[in-house]
Amino acid sequence: AGWFRLKFPHLVHAAVSSSAPVLAQVEMKGYYDVCAEAYAVQDNGVGGSRACRRNIALGHAQIGRNLTTREGRRYLAALFGLP
Repeated sequence: AGWFRLKFPHLVHAAVSSSAPVLAQVEMKGYYDVCAEAYAVQDNGVGGSRACRRNIALGHAQIGRNLTTREGRRYLAALFGLP
């Protein structure tokens, strides 16, 4: 929604962009930091935790390692139901 508003301001009066960055970049540390902190929010009924944040980071690291080998890529394809 935010991207569409930027590209076509003459067509869209307002838009709500709730999560994705409008101008994506490789290695968006600032964006990653904000997302990581969101997983750790415990108040306001969000239900996150430091353990949740840590487990997501560990999972992402494992996927990264799997992507470096043919067998790892096959495993991920099967796990996520990819062709």
